[in-house]
Amino acid sequence: MSGVRQVLTAETLRTLGIGKLPIDVPLPGQPAGAERPAAYRQTVLADGRIEFSGEAVACVVADTREAAKDAAEAVLIEYLPDASAVNYPHGNHSFFTFGNGDREAVEHAFAHARRVVTLDVVNGRIAGMAMETRGCIAEWEAETGYLLRTGTQRPHNMQHALADSILGEPRERVRVVIGDVGGGFGTKNGIYPEYVVCLAAARLLKRPVSWIAERGEDFLTSNHGRDNLFRIEAALDGKGLVAALAARRHINFGAYVAPRGMVPAANGLTHLTGVYRIPSAYVAVEGHRTNTVPTASYRGAGRPESVHCCERFIDFVAREQGEDPFAFRRRMIAPPGAGGTALGSDYGAADFSALLDQAEAMADRKGFPGRRDESEACGFRRGLGVALIVEDLHGSPSPAPARLRLRDGRLHLFSGTASAGQGHETAFLQIISERLGIPPESLGFIQGDTASVPDGIGSAASWSATLAGSSTHLVAMEAIVAGKRVAARLFEAAEADIAFAEGRFLVAGTDRVCGWRQIFAAEPDFAADAVFHDHGCNAPAGCHVCEVEVDPETGSVSMERYVLVQETGRVINAQIVHGQLHGGLAQGIGQGWMEEIRYDADSGQLLTGSLMDYAVPRAADLPAFEIHLETTPDPGNPLGVKGIGEAGATGGTPAFVNAVVDALWPLGVKHIDMPLTPYRVWQAIQGAAARQRRM
Repeated sequence: MSGVRQVLTAETLRTLGIGKLPIDVPLPGQPAGAERPAAYRQTVLADGRIEFSGEAVACVVADTREAAKDAAEAVLIEYLPDASAVNYPHGNHSFFTFGNGDREAVEHAFAHARRVVTLDVVNGRIAGMAMETRGCIAEWEAETGYLLRTGTQRPHNMQHALADSILGEPRERVRVVIGDVGGGFGTKNGIYPEYVVCLAAARLLKRPVSWIAERGEDFLTSNHGRDNLFRIEAALDGKGLVAALAARRHINFGAYVAPRGMVPAANGLTHLTGVYRIPSAYVAVEGHRTNTVPTASYRGAGRPESVHCCERFIDFVAREQGEDPFAFRRRMIAPPGAGGTALGSDYGAADFSALLDQAEAMADRKGFPGRRDESEACGFRRGLGVALIVEDLHGSPSPAPARLRLRDGRLHLFSGTASAGQGHETAFLQIISERLGIPPESLGFIQGDTASVPDGIGSAASWSATLAGSSTHLVAMEAIVAGKRVAARLFEAAEADIAFAEGRFLVAGTDRVCGWRQIFAAEPDFAADAVFHDHGCNAPAGCHVCEVEVDPETGSVSMERYVLVQETGRVINAQIVHGQLHGGLAQGIGQGWMEEIRYDADSGQLLTGSLMDYAVPRAADLPAFEIHLETTPDPGNPLGVKGIGEAGATGGTPAFVNAVVDALWPLGVKHIDMPLTPYRVWQAIQGAAARQRRM
């Protein structure tokens, strides 16, 4: 057809020696170097069999987007339908199991329990929904190799995956470059088939090849998030406290194991016991494969799933005993310095009771009964929900180095992280500016280019400030040391006599002084390097309180108030911190309220493939968040910061769901599976009323 340059299929890729997508993280229980099962790895283009609706079969490259789309519609493919499975854990689709905790201690506690409480908690499948969909520009030159320009959170991981596992090229012949990235949220953590196909086409055509997903393609092909089912049980002692906790977690991995798909499987399991004194616990995890888009990391990557299960269950246990959820949490909270939890976390000296007290006061809980009475007088139900959370942030085994170099007379920071909209350029240059006394506008910033920054970790797991920020602080200190050496040479003085303050170097006891401009003029190759070598582990805690009003006639929910008290450690840039928390809250609340990816059970077709079918919160849906930051410095890193990039999404979901259930508990509604759409809420009310009539 006119304008068509290339058509690629699985056979085309085979002739180029291009392999399947790698699995970056091993199955739980396997050693890090274990071979990843080939059957679980996603093919770049379908090779005789399609495992999910939306899997790419062929790629058409043309001079214009319109020509390519016209030609793609002319491609004829013969399909032989097969049975599809989109639901789990029904059917024999389990492909791994593993456990964490002390099973024997749990079994003993359940055998002697005064009472056992059980709840099934669904954590639904959702879309990453970044403002910018996935896309790329691919190039190939015989002399230099491959160049991929794309929006990713982890360019170095992508370079390694392409070079080592897919293209079979030395890493120096595979360059990945990012610019400004319009959101990532974990969805843009790993490699995707489209990037590989574009690189192959660029090599064959010896011309740049570009691709950008339409929103419908993004729903069909980008990794989805969450999709967990928990069955959780508590053994209660004579005081009504949880003596032991047992859970089975089912995870839907989709048709393949995504490159980063195993991250949520093990990440966050320790959070099932939350901030509470629970002597023994055991959780079994079972992985399932279905004919759906692969799932992988989504903001929190395993932690929000477990935290929601825990906080929803704590509320349920309290109410089943006729106890106020706030009061029950106070009885269960682990005191500061309690040591390790039953599932392996240690939260140090965190004072969770103080966070709960402060959030309760900010939310005016004492005035809540009056507000509830006002709502009921108008025919509505009002609820107050709480989520008391802590995140055990594991950091990264790989460092995020920082380098300072002169370029065209300006000092540039080369960072080993990669911002996907979190404001790294603003925050990290602020650190350099404050320490060196150089205005931010006089500094340069470079990130996300594997040629300019040969080693880095990218952005994930709330580690950017603790790791890359700490390296940035350390490189500023190194720059001052290097500057003192140059100043000593300029002044013909001993280096020990050189002092530095407010951006100037001076000889102690004299009026001899110079600034950075003179230092750089005297040292055109000025450079400084530093890296924070710790993993960056920390445990930020927070307390969320959500207030809602529900119309029992329609099931519609309105959010009236939201309060968050969040530990942040030292704050670098308050506007960025609040922005991160606001965005995370919108995503967490959206998951609990309206977001849901759905497939047709019979055909395996995606039913929520556009924004006409998939709802996300709008500004008018949410109140003005009331946020208080606890800024006590964390001793685990030189900046004293804590990771908060995922805190809002982690606590927002259970706080919202608990608030709605609180509003409806007097009507007999004990639990509602997410999302709490008007229809589901109305169904729950009607179901509770029917049960009461039968009684």
